[in-house]
Amino acid sequence: MSSERPVLIRGGYVVSQDEAIGDLAIGDVLIQGQRIVDVGVNLSVADAEIIEARGMIVSPGFVDTHRHVWQSLLRTVASDWTLFNYTTSIRLGYSSCYTEADAFLGNYSGALEALNAGVTTVVDHSHIMNSPQHADEALRGLRESGIRAVFCYGLFPNPKQHPFRFDDFDPGWRAADAWRIRKTLLASDDGPIYMGLAPSEVEKAPFEKACAEIALGRDLQAQVISCHVAMSGYSTAFGRSFTTKLGQEGLLGPDILLVHGNSLNRYELNMVVDAGAGISATPEVEVQMGMGRPVLAAAMALGAKVGLGVDIVSNIPGDMFHPMRASLEELRGASNDILVARDEVPRRLDSRCRDVLELATLGGARAVGLDSQIGSLTPGKRADVICVSRDSLNMMGATDPAAALVFYATANDVDTVFVNGRMLKRAGHLVDCDTRSLTSAVRDARSRIDERFSRLSVGDFEGYYKGKYNFGN
Repeated sequence: MSSERPVLIRGGYVVSQDEAIGDLAIGDVLIQGQRIVDVGVNLSVADAEIIEARGMIVSPGFVDTHRHVWQSLLRTVASDWTLFNYTTSIRLGYSSCYTEADAFLGNYSGALEALNAGVTTVVDHSHIMNSPQHADEALRGLRESGIRAVFCYGLFPNPKQHPFRFDDFDPGWRAADAWRIRKTLLASDDGPIYMGLAPSEVEKAPFEKACAEIALGRDLQAQVISCHVAMSGYSTAFGRSFTTKLGQEGLLGPDILLVHGNSLNRYELNMVVDAGAGISATPEVEVQMGMGRPVLAAAMALGAKVGLGVDIVSNIPGDMFHPMRASLEELRGASNDILVARDEVPRRLDSRCRDVLELATLGGARAVGLDSQIGSLTPGKRADVICVSRDSLNMMGATDPAAALVFYATANDVDTVFVNGRMLKRAGHLVDCDTRSLTSAVRDARSRIDERFSRLSVGDFEGYYKGKYNFGN
């Protein structure tokens, strides 16, 4: 629970992300209970706990719109993989090696990693539901960390046995279990954990099945229905035009979050904008794994609600600094390429640090329908606030706060983190977290998972997918 004593974050460079407030070079943020109650200069409150933020950047917490948090135990596994490798070995291999204890530890450690880096909200596309106990433990991991999250219950039927057959996949019980979670553990819509749904894989399933899973999400009143779509060759291999069909059937809506969307065309993007659906771009993973160039520039030009995501910590770090940098370079590259093709040079950069900082905060909140609660330092909103120090060697001399956050900051520079008014990191350290014990537990769990995986054969799945995709060299 958050403290009833007021907390005054004093004297920082406040980047509010609220147009009415703007930036305050020396400003204060007042927190009472779970909410921000004032943002201004020289605020004074009797009996407030003071957080001295002089020299720090005070910002809304980052909003990660797409992450498979359970994979936090698999760090570095996928760092040199394509999406094909990832699908056959993690989605259809490592997933079956997870016990319910692993589901808890993966989500707990992954959420703490996010918080340590100033990520206060994560959309957890959680397709590790090997049993109802896995669902309970994955949710418990998020809750015990203190993070704000949308828990997107995954309907994907992970394989039960190896060597495996496709007819072994039985997703039927997951729909009933999602209802169990909704009616018991996530009956409230007040957060900080919200009910979401992750359909099995909408572009690989028959359209009618995908629509039925989306209907389930709406019956559950899911905050977010998270769908992987339009990943170039990986999507066209299955002959689906899912987003087009969804739009034509009138099934797009503000609760739909289209993840990746690299090959969405202008017709589809206009339908997305008209329906108010969100897009989650994960540029680092998309470029590495061969999903096509990120859709960021085209989607933003049309006014789509776009947020950023880490996607998988099995191949990149769990902070938002890397996706912000990758996004900005992608946007700048796309713009500059047009000029280079005409033998011209840019006179200014159209995409600014401020643009991607917004994507990582208020933009992400908009994409998942939580912008009335989070994403900016606005009085009345939930107190998800971070303070980032500029005292490290990599931050020294940084005067532009947006550029400092996008290009120079690391997780180690995040000094203080509040979620829902609760202080979860202070003076550079997570509160009430025995990091040494946690890292030891993760190391031991990873060893056990690797040993189980070493006994599996994924060759039958590789053969199946090789028949589906047109592979290059």
